[in-house]
Amino acid sequence: MRASLILRRPRRDNIMRYAAWSRQQDAYAQCINLQRRTRHEIVASHFTAAALLGVPLPVKRQTLFVAVRYKEQRLRLKNVSCRYWSNADTPGSVVEISGITCVSPEALFIQMSMELTLKQLIMFGDSLICRDQKLALTTIPQIRSFIARCKRFRGLRKCLRALRLMRTRTDSPQETNVRLQILQHGLPEPRVNVQVGNNFIDLAYPAVRIGIEYDGQHHLQQIDSDHERVNHIQSTGWRIFVIDKFILDSSARFTVFLSDIIEAINGVSERKFDLSLARAAVTVHKIADGRRRRVFLG
Repeated sequence: MRASLILRRPRRDNIMRYAAWSRQQDAYAQCINLQRRTRHEIVASHFTAAALLGVPLPVKRQTLFVAVRYKEQRLRLKNVSCRYWSNADTPGSVVEISGITCVSPEALFIQMSMELTLKQLIMFGDSLICRDQKLALTTIPQIRSFIARCKRFRGLRKCLRALRLMRTRTDSPQETNVRLQILQHGLPEPRVNVQVGNNFIDLAYPAVRIGIEYDGQHHLQQIDSDHERVNHIQSTGWRIFVIDKFILDSSARFTVFLSDIIEAINGVSERKFDLSLARAAVTVHKIADGRRRRVFLG
């Protein structure tokens, strides 16, 4: 099972790895301290397990989370949430991380289905199967296989819906957020991390050479590198649209952003999309419905 501490501190300009390392260091220290407070072996779970595995979460909790197989085994310690979990003995449910027992990435996905909204769970799931091979912890088939081995649990439907919309090789939760919002407005699903020469575009419609880049407002060196990459991609005939947190969080600005993309698509594609799509969105539950007809851009 691929789960271990990032032993060597990454460079700060490797943003995702550095953030994962930082989360792991904090969680590991907290788990070691908690283990000293009890004679029972702890099993890090939920939000604590996510941090120990280095996975970003859309919401944070200060409380430590541990799991037990039987209700009578629950720990009663200050600032500790001890959860009963009926699938604790399912094969593949735990891993060991430098002496600390932790739920596996697949088991964690199930646990978080009971803590997160559907959109948040999709974003979390994409982080588990991200493009960075040092941070990717599992695969969609492995998650499905683990779910099949489990006893029925609350959150099963949400897990299956999320799996339909999860995509491998993503770079950040916010890129997933952008992709989902585009789908919610009825546009075709952009492909994830499309390679153009030696560069990658966060989200793209290769058939019409239109790309979307999420600007995470990183430090200057990263911004310079991103600008050079985007300029090179555009020199090959691609049109790149940039979105950031401020556009994403403003319905008015996001409507303008989507309208620009729709007009760009309509200018080069035989298939046309109505500008009204930019103003009307359906729920994530609807786009995750397996019966819903997919929209493609050829």
